[in-house]
Amino acid sequence: MNTQLLEIMKHRELKDSKELFFITGATGFLGSHLAIELARQGYSVTALIRPLNGKTGTERFKRVCRLMDADDSIVSDIHIIEGDLNLPQLGIGQEHYHNLKSSITDIINCAADTSFTEKRRELVERTNIHGLENLLEIALKGECTSFHQVSTAYVFGKVSGICKEELTSPESFTNVYEETKCRSEHLAADACQRAGIKLNIYRPGIVCGESKQGRTFRFNGLYYPLKSLHRVIESFKTDLLQKGGEKSHRMGVRMIDENRLFLPLNIKAPESAGINIIPVDYFVQIFMNIIEDRCREGIFHIVQKENCPTRVLIEYTMRYFNVEGLETTSVKNTEGPIERIFNLYNEAYLPYLEDKRVFSSKNTRHLRGYVPDDRFTYDRFKLCVDYAMKTGWGKYL
Repeated sequence: MNTQLLEIMKHRELKDSKELFFITGATGFLGSHLAIELARQGYSVTALIRPLNGKTGTERFKRVCRLMDADDSIVSDIHIIEGDLNLPQLGIGQEHYHNLKSSITDIINCAADTSFTEKRRELVERTNIHGLENLLEIALKGECTSFHQVSTAYVFGKVSGICKEELTSPESFTNVYEETKCRSEHLAADACQRAGIKLNIYRPGIVCGESKQGRTFRFNGLYYPLKSLHRVIESFKTDLLQKGGEKSHRMGVRMIDENRLFLPLNIKAPESAGINIIPVDYFVQIFMNIIEDRCREGIFHIVQKENCPTRVLIEYTMRYFNVEGLETTSVKNTEGPIERIFNLYNEAYLPYLEDKRVFSSKNTRHLRGYVPDDRFTYDRFKLCVDYAMKTGWGKYL
């Protein structure tokens, strides 16, 4: 038995000596949280991590664990294999590949390129489609009994209304990320059905920092529009307080008092528009509930019962940043100079501010140990933005 297989076997814990969880995307936001929680719960975990920018896979994973303040003893229980999802045989060589495929029972695919822009389509497809094909190959050729595909609730494309926990085939999509995640669900479903492998598909809403401290190391999704708006606000404050305010006055921006800014910004969003936002620990807890119920199989929306309306998010934003003048509008082509600045920063995210998709979660809500609804309140919003501001939107991490 070679060293690589001995290392894998050594990390099999007492939870179930026959189970070995093989996870991809373990340096990503969701994948790292899942890998650590699985190890914490006593499961045997092996992670595929590619070397990058002169750092080994192990070094990259340990850095992420430090950002999460994870216990060293838990981290040491996770076995790291250096490889690349996008390479044949995962870039680990024939012998290691053979040993791995004969050992793993569960595969968790968290690897994803989350870019929205069409110019990155080739790179997005390389990971989200072709990388998945490589992973399904090892599942089909080996001893894998369960495949866990982490997707997104936003695979339904350009639709409105109720989105059910079932495979979908939209006519059009908001962006290449949504499209490739939808295609990947069908790929996984077809392959697992042919091979008799149990498939679970997990569709989270937009994931933010954890619920107690707001801790995160990814500042996209919810954070990016807030970061760009904060930049705009600070720019106008600097102009008004230090440079005479000529530019601001031309745009109708003024100080209401020494701390409060009036910023006339119209954000296009229908009254019914909203975003489904969940803390990362909420996602992890629901995922683990599904893992523990080994008979459970299907598609699971890991979402809040109700979207947070866009107008409410804007109210939260004004309250937090001490700003007035932000409003939602359903009128098209109302773009002034401030709107052009905001829209330029947030082109990829604007469709989500107008989103009218609503996610049913019948499968998830029938789970044993289901987490009660935890709405995205102002306190949760403040927790997330406080952490983002404290870390310089990730700059100081």
